[in-house]
Amino acid sequence: MRTAPFVLSASLPGGDLVVSYPFDFSKHPLEMKMFSPTPDEKVSRGSLAYADVHPMMMDRSEGRCGGNFLKQGSIINGADWYSFTGGMSDFNYLHSNCFEITVELGCVKFPPEEALYGLWLNNKESLLSFVEMVHRGIKGVVMDKFGKPVKNARILVKGIRHDVTTGEHPPGLPLGPCRTKGPRGWLLAPVGGVLRLSSGQCGLRRPQGPGGWGSSPLRGAPVCLGGWASVRSSEESVAGL
Repeated sequence: MRTAPFVLSASLPGGDLVVSYPFDFSKHPLEMKMFSPTPDEKVSRGSLAYADVHPMMMDRSEGRCGGNFLKQGSIINGADWYSFTGGMSDFNYLHSNCFEITVELGCVKFPPEEALYGLWLNNKESLLSFVEMVHRGIKGVVMDKFGKPVKNARILVKGIRHDVTTGEHPPGLPLGPCRTKGPRGWLLAPVGGVLRLSSGQCGLRRPQGPGGWGSSPLRGAPVCLGGWASVRSSEESVAGL
C-alpha cells in the first residue's frame, strides 16, 4: 500500500447493511463512539455513491436489515457507530491518502453459498459506481520542466487540513456543478511559487502575464471544483493534468 498506493478501496464484510467511512477510531478521550470525521469529510461522504444505487439500501422500510441507518442515507462515520483501532480504512487514509469504505453487505455475518449470487446482484451497480469515483476531482503528476516527477511536492486544498505529500495527486475532491472532457492541459509554476489547480469554473487558473492569474477552459479537466488547490515546490515545476 505504501509503495503502490490505491486511490479507492473497499472491504466487504457482513453483519449489517450500511456503508461506513473513516475514521473508525474515535477522537473521544475514552475511545467511546463519537462522530470523528477526516479533515476532508465531504470526500468521505462519497460513500453515498455506493449506498445511493444499492437496491436494499434505498429501501425506505425501517423494519428491514439496516433500517436504523436510513436517516443517514445508509452511510455512517465508523467511529460514530462503534470505535476500534487498527482498521484498514484509517491506515489507508493516514499512510497512503487512499479512501477506503467498509460495506456491510447484510445482516447475515457469514452468508451461505447460495446467497452469494443475490449479494452480487445487489452490489454490482454500487461497486461500479464507487469505482467510477476515481475519475472525480483533479488528478495528475507534479513534474519539473524536464518532465520528471517532483519529489516531495506538497499539494494543498483550501478548506481541507490534509495535504498530499507526494508528486502524484489522485484523491477525489467534492464536485462543482459541471464536467468536461478532452485533451490534456498544462500549468506552469514559477520558482518558489504556488500552482493553483482549478476553481469553481470549468477550467484552471493559468498565469496571465507577470501580474496575476487568468482563467481559461481546460477540456482535459474531468470535473470542476468548488474551491481551489495549490501545488508548492522548491523548484520550477509543471503540473500535467
